[in-house]
Amino acid sequence: MPGYVGLNNIKANDYVNVIIQLLAHVPHFRDYFMLLEESKSELMKRFSVLFRKMWSRRAFKGQVSPHELLQEISLQSNKQFTITKQEDPIAFIRWILNYIDKASGKHESKKRKRDGSKSKGTSKDSSIVKDCFQGLVTVTKIEKVEGGEDMDVDEQKQV
Repeated sequence: MPGYVGLNNIKANDYVNVIIQLLAHVPHFRDYFMLLEESKSELMKRFSVLFRKMWSRRAFKGQVSPHELLQEISLQSNKQFTITKQEDPIAFIRWILNYIDKASGKHESKKRKRDGSKSKGTSKDSSIVKDCFQGLVTVTKIEKVEGGEDMDVDEQKQV
């Protein structure tokens, strides 16, 4: 069944496998990497290849190897996250989402001024991380008012 395959555990990388499985099952995030054709980032390319293997209808094995992605993660994180040492999955997801956010969003583009010279600008494209994980959260508080009745108070906060 596509998408429901295991990832090989190579020494102590289960903390990475958990996060990869989690991200692979966020539909918009997964689709972004499934459709990614080119990227300047080798890490983004390797994510794309791994997600395609995980969701391939032609796969005949119940697991795929994240080895190439793990090597690139180790390289890009300056060996903060390796396959030989167990790390905190929360620290890893913070790092990987930050990396993907930078690699997938707001690319510098060169625009021409009216006089023909080039100026650096930033496109207004959002990143896949912001598209998937940023939004509004509604917090409901129950407050006691005079007379003993409860009153719901809703607040919306940007996250």
